[in-house]
Amino acid sequence: MFAVCWYSFRLTGKRSAAIMATGLVATSSVFFVSTGWIGTMDAFYVLALVVFSFTPSTALATVCCAVGPWIDERFVLVIPIYAILRLARFQDVRRLVIAVAPVGGYLLVRLAALCFAHESGTISAQVSLQLSFIGRYLPYIPLGWWWGFRAGWFVVVLGMMTAFTMLPAISRVALSLALIAGLSLVVFFAGDTSRSIAVLVPFVVIGSTFALPISPALRRALGIIIVAGNLIAPAAYMVSDATVGLRSFLCR
Repeated sequence: MFAVCWYSFRLTGKRSAAIMATGLVATSSVFFVSTGWIGTMDAFYVLALVVFSFTPSTALATVCCAVGPWIDERFVLVIPIYAILRLARFQDVRRLVIAVAPVGGYLLVRLAALCFAHESGTISAQVSLQLSFIGRYLPYIPLGWWWGFRAGWFVVVLGMMTAFTMLPAISRVALSLALIAGLSLVVFFAGDTSRSIAVLVPFVVIGSTFALPISPALRRALGIIIVAGNLIAPAAYMVSDATVGLRSFLCR
């Protein structure tokens, strides 16, 4: 959350925007599972995605790409999305190639490992396994995604719209394809939909700019309403077709 707060403030120069972005991440599913349940490593790969997307340091971005894939493979599935945004932000192809090179190394290691894998550990075996039960949770994906951010979806979508407006036409097409492919693969390989949608957390940072033709006072008020809505509204975690309600200790 510190990274979300820091980069939101760097991007907007406004404390209110940083507080709003931090509050939305603190009330998202990835925060719940990272601090109190099963997903103790999720926070680290999300941190790697956020830092990679916004740090001006090529060295730090490279470290994120070297570590991120080994924490969670969801990092690999969505890194093209944030590579496009990073290129648009820093306009340096050579530095981007250097930063993402470790992801290529990770893929080579995994492909080499497949040569020695047992039949049950191959990609085809994993795909067959996922196909066998994806129909069970496919109808629940919209609800699972909703539980991921809830009111924060307003800022996530705003972040996507803002990202598209700062890209040239061909990059918009590339970003659209990367989003469709990345989210489709995440859905296919992970049935815990509300937890997996955390791959979009960097868009919370972009959305904190509130690129809307409204007054600063109205932006602050809207930010307060959105965060308050997440604090007050029911929260849940969804895996496959099962929904687990999350409650504050104040509600017990």
